[in-house]
Amino acid sequence: MKTLAFFHRLDLTDLFAPVSQQLPEDVRAVHMAFSRAEADRLAAMGITDVTVFTEELARRMAQMPAPDADRLARLEADIVAATGGAFSLNSAIQSDRGLALLPYADCLKLASAYDAVWEAFIDVHQVDHVLHEP
Repeated sequence: MKTLAFFHRLDLTDLFAPVSQQLPEDVRAVHMAFSRAEADRLAAMGITDVTVFTEELARRMAQMPAPDADRLARLEADIVAATGGAFSLNSAIQSDRGLALLPYADCLKLASAYDAVWEAFIDVHQVDHVLHEP
């Protein structure tokens, strides 16, 4: 059995939800909605077991300390490996227009929280592959 995670954001919700409902029996679908709006759209399509990213992120940010050097080194290594060296932690932060107005320390904390949300989701659901926006 393989587990495929769908990350629903904006119009991808309308694409991914029907696809997830047509998977063969040996593929299990799990769902992460970007916000409550996507979760509500999924519920209208009969998909109710959904993790809401923004809610998980807010919960984690409230309790997360500033990342230490070891965590930052792991994030850096993961980003470099995942992008074949095209991005580092710093270049990923600099290229994200959503982070442009935040102080650098907050960007590092937010990157660490993003990682924690995804790491927990992938571990809990034993995810093999993630379908995300291109």
